[in-house]
Amino acid sequence: MIFIFLLSHESANDSSQTSGFLTRFMSLLFGADIPDGLIRAIAHIIEFGALGFFMNNAFFAFKGKS
Repeated sequence: MIFIFLLSHESANDSSQTSGFLTRFMSLLFGADIPDGLIRAIAHIIEFGALGFFMNNAFFAFKGKS
């Protein structure tokens, strides 16, 4: 949650630089031009998917302990 919080408080310029770096890296890696919006969408899916995974594990780890 801290990671998502910190990234969500970046300025628009910093956020564009971060996604621009990832876009260039992915373009070099896959040899194709990938739109910046697609990179941002995939990043959000991964971030919140990981958060959901960890929250689910934490819930079930503490569910039986009282």
